[in-house]
Amino acid sequence: MRSRSRIGTVVGLAMFVVAVVGYVVYGWRFGDGVSSPVAMALALVAVAVAVALNVRKAL
Repeated sequence: MRSRSRIGTVVGLAMFVVAVVGYVVYGWRFGDGVSSPVAMALALVAVAVAVALNVRKAL
């Protein structure tokens, strides 16, 4: 299921930019078991927003 809301698009693009900058500049990695707490927190926020948008759409 895909969210077509403007807020979903903006949040998705913002998280993409943050992820690319974190990967290139700060060396954030998730598969090595030593990820940054900041990167993990941002990922959890992105997941929470995605879930909230989908739940809101379903109601």
